[in-house]
Amino acid sequence: LHLSIRRQRQMCIRDRMYIIDIQKLGVNAVAPPVVLTDFKLFTESVPIVTGPNALLSKVINQTQRITLDHTKTMFSFNFSALNFRSPEKNQYAYKLEGFDESWREVGTERKALYTNINAGNYTFRVRASNNDGTWNNEGKAITVIIRPPPWKTWWAYSLYCLAIFCMLALFVHRQSCLLYTSDAADE
Repeated sequence: LHLSIRRQRQMCIRDRMYIIDIQKLGVNAVAPPVVLTDFKLFTESVPIVTGPNALLSKVINQTQRITLDHTKTMFSFNFSALNFRSPEKNQYAYKLEGFDESWREVGTERKALYTNINAGNYTFRVRASNNDGTWNNEGKAITVIIRPPPWKTWWAYSLYCLAIFCMLALFVHRQSCLLYTSDAADE
């Protein structure tokens, strides 16, 4: 029983030694589950806190939606595939629906960084493959809502329209008063 050192793995459990021939394991056809492991703002991990204004009230992998204001201009997600059979060969792809046109295939990189995203509703999706290239196409998704600055909200535009209407009404009123005054002076 002679095996090449590259093809075998030895494992000792209690009083027994097991030798595994890696070539006989076959192709890993199980698509790995994908998890989000961290969410960062400006390269700092966001802590889990409770309260009405908390960004994260539970771990990022259990969070369905994140709402950011217009000042949060740089954010990132860290992720991982739960495949432990040659995990260094796991591959990743991600996209921010509503921003990215297509999937970003990033190889073994486990981080997605975004900067200066416009206000709107987005969905961050990440998928992964195992060591043998079997992809989990469902992957993991989270909704990201970026609120507009206060001066670009619907009520701000309503106030702008009201102000313009009031200025036009004041201009028309002053012009009619001037016309009435000049007609009265001519008589």
